Amino acid sequence: MIPLSTLLADMVETDGGFASDVPDNWTQGRTTFGGLTAALSVAAAQRAFPDLPPLRTMQVAYMRPASGALDLRPTLLRRGRSAAFVEVDCRSQGESAVRVTLVFGEARDSALAHDFSHEDVPAPEDCPRFMPESAQINFMSNFDMRLATGAHLLSGAETPAFSVWMRLRDPGALSPIITMACLGDGLPPAAMASFDRFGPVSTITWSLDIAHIPDTLDWVRLSSFSEQAEHGYSLQNMALHDLKGHRLGAARQNVAIFV
Repeated sequence: MIPLSTLLADMVETDGGFASDVPDNWTQGRTTFGGLTAALSVAAAQRAFPDLPPLRTMQVAYMRPASGALDLRPTLLRRGRSAAFVEVDCRSQGESAVRVTLVFGEARDSALAHDFSHEDVPAPEDCPRFMPESAQINFMSNFDMRLATGAHLLSGAETPAFSVWMRLRDPGALSPIITMACLGDGLPPAAMASFDRFGPVSTITWSLDIAHIPDTLDWVRLSSFSEQAEHGYSLQNMALHDLKGHRLGAARQNVAIFV
């Protein structure tokens, strides 16, 4: 199993971007796991423009399968006094496959500070496995996943929602930002809790707004709720918290479902 830290270390600078060869243990069907594509894109932007401030938000559009040798091409769209906008075109087999828009922003002094998102949930060590080892698809072998609250997948649940503790099995020396980018798209869609049989799903767009950047990051609790599903699409509302209950970020996801 090749960990994310090794993939980042092995990224090669090319004329106009960076190249990464994705192994099978990071695939999801015909394509690369979306969280890995996002993490590689963030890393490519940070290497291309090393003086960027912290990442504040990212928007990802998955246009076609991306697998094998990926070509990541960062472009600085605008640099202001406090914010920088970077676009990363992730190409596979010579065609654009994933488009990532990143916004980096300097911290600023503010008298306003609040967080109303704290929940009391069991600790990871007190939670059962989210999925049995035998049911995990390739990329999930990189994660330890524990169900904190909510329904299991394929349980026909009336409320399609769950909260899951996640961490990388081999985190290496990753920054919290790269870890969040990778883990943030790691959960199956919450709509799958309402499935009564297995069916394919495919993320169309995914966005992550970062609220808090910790110094270190291990377990991340991802909460996901399918707010609405119709005509083969599901709108997912998601949140990320650390072990101390701090809100790390909020995410949205539009998912195609095939049941």
